[in-house]
Amino acid sequence: MIKVQIKKQNIVTNEAKFETQLEVESWVLKESQNGSFGKLDRWLRESDFRGESIDQSVTSRIVEGQLGQPPYTEYNFPQEFEIVYTDITLEVQIQQESKEALQYLKDTDYLIIREIDAGTLCPADIKVLRAAARLKVIK
Repeated sequence: MIKVQIKKQNIVTNEAKFETQLEVESWVLKESQNGSFGKLDRWLRESDFRGESIDQSVTSRIVEGQLGQPPYTEYNFPQEFEIVYTDITLEVQIQQESKEALQYLKDTDYLIIREIDAGTLCPADIKVLRAAARLKVIK
């Protein structure tokens, strides 16, 4: 299982979880192309700036003009977002085991209550399994 976080200026703006790498790649490509996360890496002439400043550019290049036009300068602006991938397979497994352990404890609570309330002993193997289940519960 893979968690994908999109960060802009170190703040998480989007987050999603996926079963496969293919699902991750498909989602990231689609949303990046749609501009959902922000602007991609781009080269712009100064006349094409829209909310950008030369100070935000990371490099520049001289481009030869076409058909007798003079050369011009393009500026490179980095993409406005960072993509962070995290493998959460183990985390998801631990959460599932905790959920199952809690359910086991709930399902066997009546045996402990019956022992306290009526004196009918809870089987020792159930007490051992409940102790093991408590160790798996995430608080």
